[in-house]
Amino acid sequence: RGYAITADSRYLYITGDYLTDIDSYNLFIIQIDFEGDIKWTETFGSNSYDEFGKDVLIHNKKVYVTGKNHPHNTDDYAIITLKFDTSGNRLWDQEWDNDDFDRYPKLSVLDDYIIVGGTSGYGYIEGKGTELNPFVIAYTDEGVHEGTSQYTITTKMHEYILSSVIYKDALYMTGGIDIKDYSVVDLLLIKLDPEITGGSFNLEFIESISGFSIELI
Repeated sequence: RGYAITADSRYLYITGDYLTDIDSYNLFIIQIDFEGDIKWTETFGSNSYDEFGKDVLIHNKKVYVTGKNHPHNTDDYAIITLKFDTSGNRLWDQEWDNDDFDRYPKLSVLDDYIIVGGTSGYGYIEGKGTELNPFVIAYTDEGVHEGTSQYTITTKMHEYILSSVIYKDALYMTGGIDIKDYSVVDLLLIKLDPEITGGSFNLEFIESISGFSIELI
């Protein structure tokens, strides 16, 4: 199954996951021309983990993929990020794991950093009860981990990131803030500037836009 797609001037690139013959999910990245012919496919994974591809990005003629992995028989999910050249050679891979349920990774490029934004926490999973909080991971083009920022906007609430965009050298991320029963859901907007100080991006603002609600049925 494919989760994300992007393109350069010659090819499409799709990432996702597939079920292996031993009931384990592995990540894939595939290059296809605009006529639908497959040029190459690369996979990433092992028999003891599930790996899921969630987003793909082209930058400086290189292909970046992010997703999550999950060791079997655990509740832990980590964020994985990989770099390929356009011939399908894997140049590096990195994992970020804070022993939590890390999810929703999205790729961006900000001031030559490869940025992975997402959400960490178990949320409402029974027996866990940890809050959801946004995170931002920064890698250099060579795969060096430059820093990770995590943000707690409101205690006893859940904040999560679902999408991000770069505009005029700033990173904007959006998602939601909700209370335990999902009866109130506000729009979340975060703006970060490209300067990294002490391993963290400088936070310009966090805004909660209220007025949105849902009725449980």
